[in-house]
Amino acid sequence: VGPGCTDETLLSAIASALHTSTMPITGQLSAAVEKNPGVWLNTSQPLCKAFMVTDEDIRKQEELVQQVRKRLEEALMADMLAHVEEIARDGEAPAEKLRGEEDGEDDEEDDVDRGPEIENV
Repeated sequence: VGPGCTDETLLSAIASALHTSTMPITGQLSAAVEKNPGVWLNTSQPLCKAFMVTDEDIRKQEELVQQVRKRLEEALMADMLAHVEEIARDGEAPAEKLRGEEDGEDDEEDDVDRGPEIENV
């Protein structure tokens, strides 16, 4: 509501109200705002038209979040599989790479814990 208000202004006003107030954010409920947008009628609410968030709005948002989480899970799984394939192409199994074994032979000294081995590349 008001001259020169942009989407960024509205978003900033709502975000500020959410962070500074424990009251529900409803916007300006009075019709007088339509006649004179320069008047700040309710200082506890952002300077925007009244709005309502319905159960349907919440349900749609929850569905969207679930879809995005599913896509993220798929992307992470694809990345993990690509990483495993890359290690397999390099000729080492993932467990061998973590242990720092190169030839897989057991030495008698392996019983002594020497900490992680550093490999020159």
